Amino acid sequence: MSMQSLKEFLQPLLPSFLFERYFLNLHLWELFVLLAAAVLGYFLSAVLAEFAVFFAKRLFLSRVQRLDRKALRHFFTPLRLLFLVAIIAIIVPFVVDEGARSARSAVNTGLKVLAILGLTWVAIRSVDLVIESYATRLVEQGRSNILPLMPLFRRAGIISILLLAGLFALQTLVGDVTTLIAGLSVFGVAIALASKNTLENLFGGLMLILDQPIRVGQECKFGTQQGIVEDIGLRTTLIRTYERSVVAVPNGEFSQLQIENLSRRDRIRLQTTFGLRYETSPDQLRHVLVSVREVLYAHPKIDREPARVRFTNFSSQSLDVEVVAYVLTSVNAEFLAVKEDILLRIMDVVHKSGTSFAIPSQIMYQREHEFLSAERKIEAEAKIAQMRSQNTLPLPEFSDEQILKLDDTIDYPPKGAANDDPTGRYRT
Repeated sequence: MSMQSLKEFLQPLLPSFLFERYFLNLHLWELFVLLAAAVLGYFLSAVLAEFAVFFAKRLFLSRVQRLDRKALRHFFTPLRLLFLVAIIAIIVPFVVDEGARSARSAVNTGLKVLAILGLTWVAIRSVDLVIESYATRLVEQGRSNILPLMPLFRRAGIISILLLAGLFALQTLVGDVTTLIAGLSVFGVAIALASKNTLENLFGGLMLILDQPIRVGQECKFGTQQGIVEDIGLRTTLIRTYERSVVAVPNGEFSQLQIENLSRRDRIRLQTTFGLRYETSPDQLRHVLVSVREVLYAHPKIDREPARVRFTNFSSQSLDVEVVAYVLTSVNAEFLAVKEDILLRIMDVVHKSGTSFAIPSQIMYQREHEFLSAERKIEAEAKIAQMRSQNTLPLPEFSDEQILKLDDTIDYPPKGAANDDPTGRYRT
């Protein structure tokens, strides 16, 4: 049906003034038909959009199992807008006279802008759908370390879509935008040069999120400081120090530091050296070495494999004994509690051996018994003599049988502690 045929068909049905008067270079009857087409298209577009969503579900849900059924409903409104624009665009050539070029151009321009809006809307919904589907897939594959990047990818995708849509809309409204694009390119280069540090921090944040040398909630050392990571942003990383202050470190700088992740330790090294008095006899010293090793092998929180107790040096004021072991924890507070327990047990060992710790000072000796216990000295030396006679002296090394016999025989937390339940938590 041509425009003239439509006019002849409607002329007997509509008032005559609609064919005589103009508004915006259009006859009133043309505006009336366009309005009627818009109302009809509004209801028809809903039906078409519903069918489109239905067929999309049938097509995609059978192939993409993780796709949410409700997610496709978000496409209903933008699809309805596109169908409405299509319906009006089909009707315009039959309604608007070709002679009214300005009016037809204005209507077509408006329809193009609405079409760009609808397509932009669909594209943004598609980005959301893809990001959501990919995030679900990452969780299923156990690759949750990439999840923090999903919001960034979503924003980048939406911003890119909006920029393209804006350029298409400008080209539709004002024509050639080549000069504008060139100007924006120069402006973008200037912005990039001016924001060099910001871009460096942005990429530094991306590297921290992707490589994950640290995560939120983990304890780390960086530079000369130490603390717990509270947040990893796109520009800065926030770390709460042990002084309870929050340090904001630019990501560009932070990613270049040597970062030590303390929370990923499977155990913590315990190392200490104590000195015994020179009045200590060789067998007393042997008794101390054996007894301290027994403590390490018997303690449930000490890894017995690298545990080491050695007489290391004749220093100017003491006989030095070095203790090296690994505490089976990654929590610093628990490590300090176990270390305290080990040191107290070493004090018990030294006391029971009848000797004492060396004091870093000058002392005038009068009688030996004023400083050392002769009775305990005899007991310690007798015990070593017995081991030697039975060929069971565990020096320089304990036998595997002796270690196995000692394994996990110490009560920890020690008996008498307020929380000495073996299944309980022991924290400082």
